[in-house]
Amino acid sequence: MKNSELSQKIKSLRLEYGYSQAELSERSKISQRTIQRIENGKSSATGYTIKKIAEALNISHEELVGGNEHSNKLFIIIVTLSAFSFILFPILGVLIPLILISVKKERISSHDSFRKLLNFQITWFLTFVIAYACMLATKIEHLGHFQFFFVALIILYFYNIVIILFNTIRIQNEKKVFYTAIQFIKPYQ
Repeated sequence: MKNSELSQKIKSLRLEYGYSQAELSERSKISQRTIQRIENGKSSATGYTIKKIAEALNISHEELVGGNEHSNKLFIIIVTLSAFSFILFPILGVLIPLILISVKKERISSHDSFRKLLNFQITWFLTFVIAYACMLATKIEHLGHFQFFFVALIILYFYNIVIILFNTIRIQNEKKVFYTAIQFIKPYQ
């Protein structure tokens, strides 16, 4: 759904429910100025904002943006599988999913699996950089532990592949995702 269509739909639903912008603001915990800017087409609504407005209007996120559960699940799977781009170049495991999420941010709710995936990929990338730096340092200084760090890099790659596949299957089966990671991106409050 285009931004102008979404803004019109929010406004018409708000009026249909008999809410003023102030009342919708209070119910959704979104500032009245933000609601005004969205309704006037001057601002794009984030997934979080859409989710809060949908909750305030007692409708589902999908009803508001016009998506369906199948297409949302498919998009979540595509974003998860896009993390395989780390195989080409390690930082791509963070960048490609982040770009996909950013492009579709107005059509998706603040899905927890996106945050967890990005946290995992950032953690994995930092671990990879540290192991790679150690491997190079041991090679340059002839310390003799080069093979250890090389094996560690291979294990890191294998671990990332397994975690991506594991969570893709869990998403397909509508189960909660599992990632072990440092929490760089905090959940919405």
